Amino acid sequence: MNPRSRAWLALLWPRDREGLLRSLDFVLEFGVYLYVYALFRASTLRMALTGILLAAWLARLALGREMARQLGREPIVRALAVFLLFVLFSVFYSPQPWAALLEFTTTLGTAGWLALLIPCALRDERSLQRLLVAALITALYLNYVQLKGIVNEYRETGALLTNIGLHRSHTLSLMFFLPFLLVLAERARGKRAWWLWVAVTLQFVLLLATVGRAALLATVVAMTVWLGLRRQWRLLIAGGTALALAGMLLVGLPESSAPWQYLQKGFSSGGRVAYTWGPTVYMIKQSPWLGHGYGSFVYPQVFSLYIDPNELIDQSLQWVKGLGPHNYYLEIWFHAGLAALAAMIWLFAHFTRLMVVRALSARGTLAGLMALAVLCAFVAHYLVHAHFGPLGPTGLRPLGFLLGIGIALGWITYPTLPQARS
Repeated sequence: MNPRSRAWLALLWPRDREGLLRSLDFVLEFGVYLYVYALFRASTLRMALTGILLAAWLARLALGREMARQLGREPIVRALAVFLLFVLFSVFYSPQPWAALLEFTTTLGTAGWLALLIPCALRDERSLQRLLVAALITALYLNYVQLKGIVNEYRETGALLTNIGLHRSHTLSLMFFLPFLLVLAERARGKRAWWLWVAVTLQFVLLLATVGRAALLATVVAMTVWLGLRRQWRLLIAGGTALALAGMLLVGLPESSAPWQYLQKGFSSGGRVAYTWGPTVYMIKQSPWLGHGYGSFVYPQVFSLYIDPNELIDQSLQWVKGLGPHNYYLEIWFHAGLAALAAMIWLFAHFTRLMVVRALSARGTLAGLMALAVLCAFVAHYLVHAHFGPLGPTGLRPLGFLLGIGIALGWITYPTLPQARS
């Protein structure tokens, strides 16, 4: 038997504690790469991976107690635990506690578990490189799915970008993978770099095709952070000038023009205030300290209790109360109260500061670029886009992934644990 076959046999059939640790490390690392695809799609695969990874993670922590202690010492983990405990407390005064608990496990519970799992799986720079490859493959596949949807829409209707719900369903994955594609493009050389920049450009074009104003704003802010921390001042000035000129040109166009029609698709800004933020703020005032209890089913019940249908001009009560807060910060305040909101803001602020420090202190290295990519994805998703739409399970799984990568980067840059076993 050749050495490679013996190595695979040792992974599949470990005979001692060290062999079992190697097998568990292998399952965790490559399971995380598969989970990158399952973040936004493949619910069956995600459920299977969750069971396998959870079992392997618990076994790994049981065999390596130092890793569990290291997780407990992480400031991000402590801030996350405080936030999750406040939200979990709101489950118990929800109108339907068991349904609320089930929803918690599939949303914030999953995000918290992923934040603890990722550092145990990504243990060195080689694992970061493989994670980038998994992100590239997944992004290209999801881009293919979106392009196929656009082509099918044109064949069926003879028009483009008319199904807003279909196209906006891709915004989260496009925003999430864009910074990681930028890392690959920045590090590549020769023909490979050219093809990766084509992939980055395609990502931008497909973001435009989502007709999502909040997603475009989030991407602009994230790319401003990228260029600023990379000190690419010329590109930053050129991009700002181009946006200013485009804005001036847009102002001079009639509202019936194609650009204005494009920007006005979907939810209007006035409707957002009148039918989501406004009613939510009013209902928060009825119970600002504790909120109304966790669960997406709570909002329609409280809405029916406090909002007069006669105040909803030209809109039905059933339609408006189904929209929800359309702002994750208001959503947390509505469900879990002011303390949970403050804990979430502290977690977000602390994590943002940590990623800025790591991106600047390790500038030019893979770990520094990964910290910058995590920061930009986090800014786009949770500091900008979260103010304009609901997150739900699909929007919260990436939160755990980004927090976990951020913690893992600290372990890789300043290792206190043994590196990954080959």
